[in-house]
Amino acid sequence: MSPGPMSGRWAVAAGLVVAAALVWALSPFASSDPDGLERVASTHGLESEVRPHDLEASPVAGYQVRGVASEAFGSGVSGLVGIALTFLVGVGVSAGAVWLSRRRSDGSGVVTTAAGAPDPHARAGRELDDSPSATTSRVGRFCSRVGGPG
Repeated sequence: MSPGPMSGRWAVAAGLVVAAALVWALSPFASSDPDGLERVASTHGLESEVRPHDLEASPVAGYQVRGVASEAFGSGVSGLVGIALTFLVGVGVSAGAVWLSRRRSDGSGVVTTAAGAPDPHARAGRELDDSPSATTSRVGRFCSRVGGPG
């Protein structure tokens, strides 16, 4: 079976399932001891200078979900929310990078991908000069970008 778009989607889905399972299974065992910054602040007597965080009133502040009585359940739900938000930010950044790479142009009027190859999806509706000299020029520009002969 050859790799294709669905194999990538399955890999992402499997990664999300594994991450969710790990968060759900391990979050009840998370340490309630102070983290590194809190520990340093208490060691050096800086607790008096601590002020409330701007996001302290958020629904998942302190790795807990407000209104959930069970601490273990609340930390699991908080972890799942963290996975979802991290995934959505990653998808957004990736989509933005793909969108920007498809808008790159080398000045020839042919929109190129991040690797410098002509983007076949961006040429729809444009006339493409398929004369031998134009094709040779495009191939030469592509090869010079990827380090091939040309």
